[in-house]
Amino acid sequence: MLTKSTAPQYVSNLAVHRQRVGMTQRELAIALDMTEVTVQNWERAELEPCRSSG
Repeated sequence: MLTKSTAPQYVSNLAVHRQRVGMTQRELAIALDMTEVTVQNWERAELEPCRSSG
């Protein structure tokens, strides 16, 4: 698992940009054909995005 100090920049950016455009985690997950849990894990740096996630 990634820690806050070792997490890539996308971790802090993802939630900020998602909220900026007014999307919920669920809406983003649907748009990306992923599960909501996957998006949650990305935002908590518990999982890194990759093409096989979901």
